[in-house]
Amino acid sequence: MANTNMDLSELLAKHDQGDFLRSLAEAVAQLIMDFERQAIDPVDRS
Repeated sequence: MANTNMDLSELLAKHDQGDFLRSLAEAVAQLIMDFERQAIDPVDRS
């Protein structure tokens, strides 16, 4: 599952050279996919 505890300063530092909104959208999309996968198959197989 994606790290949901990354604060804003870490996100900004990680993507200071790139497009912040794109990075934010990718992080949100990844969280949504992880939550959907967890809802479909609640057993963690990682």
